[in-house]
Amino acid sequence: MSTTTSIESRQMLSWDEIKERYPDQWVVLGEPVFDGVQVLSGIVISHHADKRIASMEGGERRTGFKNVLLIFTGNSAPVRRIG
Repeated sequence: MSTTTSIESRQMLSWDEIKERYPDQWVVLGEPVFDGVQVLSGIVISHHADKRIASMEGGERRTGFKNVLLIFTGNSAPVRRIG
């Protein structure tokens, strides 16, 4: 399930806070902050257990963000098997 938040209530969260609030979900982060390739923080634009839904909702809500990132909060991303 995803949650809609107004732009005024969006806040920068640490990666640990994001993983705690949205376990095993795909999250779209606005203005992500990196240390090399590791994500340190970002503003959650959308989240969902289904990658496609998180991506579509994030695309609709990305207005005003210069950079966005789609990332999974679990240990490893689910494998989608076709066929």
